[in-house]
Amino acid sequence: PRRDETLAGVAAPAFAVGGKGANQAAAAARLGAASRLVARFGRDAAGARVREALEAEGVDLSASVIDRDGTPTGQGVILLEPDGAATSLVVGGANAAWSAADTERAADAAAAAAAAALRAGAGAAVLLQREVPDKVSLAVARRVREAAPKALLLLDIGGEDRPIGGALLRAVDVVAPNEGELERLTGLSDIHSDTHAVVAAAQTLIDRGARAVLVTLGARGAVLLMRRQKGEQDVPLWQRALLPPAAVRDATAAGDAFRAAFAVATSAGASAADAMRLAAAAGAIAVTREGAMPSLPRRDEAYGLAGLEQEQWVLGEACLANDTENAVSAGTGAEVTQQAHKDRR
Repeated sequence: PRRDETLAGVAAPAFAVGGKGANQAAAAARLGAASRLVARFGRDAAGARVREALEAEGVDLSASVIDRDGTPTGQGVILLEPDGAATSLVVGGANAAWSAADTERAADAAAAAAAAALRAGAGAAVLLQREVPDKVSLAVARRVREAAPKALLLLDIGGEDRPIGGALLRAVDVVAPNEGELERLTGLSDIHSDTHAVVAAAQTLIDRGARAVLVTLGARGAVLLMRRQKGEQDVPLWQRALLPPAAVRDATAAGDAFRAAFAVATSAGASAADAMRLAAAAGAIAVTREGAMPSLPRRDEAYGLAGLEQEQWVLGEACLANDTENAVSAGTGAEVTQQAHKDRR
């Protein structure tokens, strides 16, 4: 709703488990990776519900923390447009209350998981996002970089609508905003309608030190811009949106499905083009189902829509603390989401 505006809902609200870290951890597990989540939960019914859902997906929560000070589990309210577009309001709760000791444990857990996966000959990825404080993500990224230099570090820009520091941009391999987040982060306009503006905005993050920028553009697909060696031109890699297998119902977790699939495939040795295609397939499937975690695709579905062989790459393990997956992740965002359909007639 706009300021001073009240809208009527057209369907009863529904409750589902989600959160960026939780969604990406579950997505990685469904795609065949060993997945771990490092997160903070409240000691409440909502936290128990999220943990139960994650454990049912096979996500390892042994490094996660249950808050002892009465801070509730994070929650989000999601408003769905008739076309499936989602607008969210998130209250971080326990996931915003990281102590120095919690941060150290998260960094150690992510680094150990990534290093172990690489020693075993598998891929490793750590997915970070901004539903936890940036200082936590930065500590995790630096520790993982020291212990497992070949692990993929991906930062989901979503979760915090404020400028991002240069140290965090430089600490990760891939920065992943959607088009709205890219516009707010760079201050550049026309991103929603001009593909050249998207690339120009992504280039500003490259110029600030980002190694690669992965932008999701909804129905327009996605683009990956990678920093090249001095003297080489930065050439964008485009991936068109794949046709969803059914009608679009809810885009809430499509970005999480996309980023998880990209990280799983990339850390397992896929080319950037194949990783983008698998990611597009995962996102296309997710938008056809309501809910956050319930919408995430299974491995055979995603590979089938992408037209890729399931045994093409060797999968590793994933740990989430700020979102992680194929081999390591410092999981961060876990929350209960309340969804409501809105009517703006």
